[in-house]
Amino acid sequence: MQSIDTPEEENEHEIDSEELGIAAERLMLAERVQTLEEELLRNQADMENQRKRAARDMEQARKFGSERILSELVQVADNLERGLEAAEQPGASIESIKEGKALTLSQLAKLLTSQGVEVVDPMGHPFDPELHQAMATEASEEYAPDTVVKVFQKGYRLHERLLRPAMVVVSKAVEG
Repeated sequence: MQSIDTPEEENEHEIDSEELGIAAERLMLAERVQTLEEELLRNQADMENQRKRAARDMEQARKFGSERILSELVQVADNLERGLEAAEQPGASIESIKEGKALTLSQLAKLLTSQGVEVVDPMGHPFDPELHQAMATEASEEYAPDTVVKVFQKGYRLHERLLRPAMVVVSKAVEG
């Protein structure tokens, strides 16, 4: 015999299938949320690892970034020491000492240039307070007023940024 569902029993079946559908959706959503949470945790871990790696790289750059220039400076120091030793030898001439100093200075100048350092030597140029520091003024008929007439100390720039201003004497008009 076949059973015939009453309207109340049919409603129960409909409710059961609706509840099953909702339960299946909830299960799918819960799985999706879990997947997204796991993905989020992986991404957070990756970001933390990248942050740590970048900090480690920065520390290494800070420690060893100047290694190349310092190794070249050590060579300049070696040449200075050799020059001093040569100057202490009997029979050392002023000319040979001068030549050794010139070679060492040339080596140092090349090193500075390779690092982007440029000399500010303003002799005969108009005074520029951005690049020069006036130590004194001097009356001059040879130079126009506000022209650098003597350089006590050259200045230096690093990639257009002033490292040290040139210390200069600036001309002024002759009175009288």
